[in-house]
Amino acid sequence: MEDPFVAQDSLLEESQFAHNSTTDFTNNIRGVKNAYMCTYINDGTGLNELVATLNLSLDNTIRAEIDAAINSFSAIDQNYGIAIYNQPVQILNTQSKINALKETLETDLMDFIIANIKD
Repeated sequence: MEDPFVAQDSLLEESQFAHNSTTDFTNNIRGVKNAYMCTYINDGTGLNELVATLNLSLDNTIRAEIDAAINSFSAIDQNYGIAIYNQPVQILNTQSKINALKETLETDLMDFIIANIKD
């Protein structure tokens, strides 16, 4: 998302010929959700269950931030190669949601894992 937006160059877009970048980006975050909750084809026991048992607040934050990131893509209603020029506010909002999730995963969740999951 970042490179074509900052450079204002649609040729750097992830799926420039398929015009599917926004869907690809959204699915990347859905993949994070599937990994955290162990849901893809079938439900399994996910990391979310351990987190919820020991730190419900953290689990609620992670889930909310994942959903906020996914939902923020709906505001980008143009092809991403066009949106980088016409919808900068929507793109910045989505990037903000993704960065908030990234920060939570890299700090709070990582601290939780280090403290609670042993070999």
